[in-house]
Amino acid sequence: MTYLLLAFYISVSITSLVFLIKLFIGKTILELDSQPGAYALTIKKSGFYSIWIKGQLFKLLALHRRNVNIYDSNNSKKSAFRSIFKPKVNGVNEGSRQLKYYYLKKGEYKFQIGDAPESSLGTFDNLILKAVPSKGSTDFQYRIKNTYPEFLFPFLIAGMMLPILPIMKLILELNKL
Repeated sequence: MTYLLLAFYISVSITSLVFLIKLFIGKTILELDSQPGAYALTIKKSGFYSIWIKGQLFKLLALHRRNVNIYDSNNSKKSAFRSIFKPKVNGVNEGSRQLKYYYLKKGEYKFQIGDAPESSLGTFDNLILKAVPSKGSTDFQYRIKNTYPEFLFPFLIAGMMLPILPIMKLILELNKL
């Protein structure tokens, strides 16, 4: 019985870790520079898709001058979920940040980059953009990735962390045997 519990707790932790990685590193299906325009977007499989911005580290991006939206075949704007935790992936010179995510069904869509302020920015982001006297750089890219939804983030962290104490307890019990 102890071995079954140990296997269960370890599998929960590993599964949570795999899903957490999938939240940050999804398959990129479209990558575009930040120039305004409309682009065709084909979704081959229904699911959650997130919009990430990728740019040079320590450079103010002109998110107050660019916005993105996704429209369906009827030109209806799709409802987006604003990124709350703002997941980030940083390299040596570049970084990426999740902006918002959508649930999209299989089909054809239009990805629109506009000249208006981004509506999914939070209060803190808007304060920084207003406080810094800079136009910001438009030298960044938008990426659309097939990822898991961001609302799973706290559950995945809990799924990784909560089994640690029972695992340790079971390992100590097994050492006593």
